[in-house]
Amino acid sequence: MDLALQAANRALEADPQLESVYVTLGRVHNSTGQYDVARESSSAPLNLAPRDADAIQGMAQAYQKLGRNREAEEMFLQATALQPDSWEGYLRLANFYYNVRRYPEAEKQ
Repeated sequence: MDLALQAANRALEADPQLESVYVTLGRVHNSTGQYDVARESSSAPLNLAPRDADAIQGMAQAYQKLGRNREAEEMFLQATALQPDSWEGYLRLANFYYNVRRYPEAEKQ
């Protein structure tokens, strides 16, 4: 994780407009339990590309980990709507529903 953070920070120093780096930072912070930081990192690319489904999913995951399920669901649904042909969005939405014990909705995804 330390190497990933170092590489991402170097990439941002080289070009702070790289939205994918912010998405990566959000994923790293989510996986290390820094959910507030992950939410902030995931929101940064939305200023650069407001329809970035990966960033929206990163924010959704952070909201879910913070127990803010209403916001998480809204973000997962938004990301899925932005990329309706992507299986990954449906998988993440199904996992969200499963984790909050909304099994019929998880099954539909």
